[in-house]
Amino acid sequence: MTDSAAPSGLPTPTIEPPTLAPTEDPTPTEDPTFSLSPTPSPSPSDPPPGFQSFTEPEFSIAVPEDWERRTEQGQEGVTIYFYEEPGGGPRFVQVFPVTEEGYTPRKALSVTDKTKRDGGDSSYRRNSLSDVDSDRGPAAELDYSYDSDSWDMRLRVLDRVFQADDDTLYAVLSSGPADEWPTQRDILTAAVDSFCRPAAC
Repeated sequence: MTDSAAPSGLPTPTIEPPTLAPTEDPTPTEDPTFSLSPTPSPSPSDPPPGFQSFTEPEFSIAVPEDWERRTEQGQEGVTIYFYEEPGGGPRFVQVFPVTEEGYTPRKALSVTDKTKRDGGDSSYRRNSLSDVDSDRGPAAELDYSYDSDSWDMRLRVLDRVFQADDDTLYAVLSSGPADEWPTQRDILTAAVDSFCRPAAC
């Protein structure tokens, strides 16, 4: 399996790994019937302590201090944004618009989950797939783990798809070593809470 969380149709990033020992994966759960805590609508403000803001042509977002930015071009001219620990590594935030017609946040992540489960990587494990309450509108979150060939370790990833201020769907993903959980959630929360399209910032 490749080290990417983008829905089908988007390219896979290439990353050079360090060598670290794998960690154990948490026991997977069935789809919960509850929703996570509401995500507030964004408002222009300073980033939280330990974070820095990036302003892109498409959006503004807060990511950890000292992380570095790069981009890749996807299909149909889509720009995929990466914010990575210095020098590159398994800790990163990935952002891109969901361009498939008729997709909801839950459908986009269900397709991602199915693609990964059918991809032949026996190490892939879905921890949860749930709807998320959000003042913006529909949102969903996929939490999964897998053994990364690129990084020679087990990763845990949170992938959130939500409706931005202009109704465009965006995916924001937070990746990191499985044994550092729940740092991924803290980073994702800061990134999503700060996410702001130009017209709303």
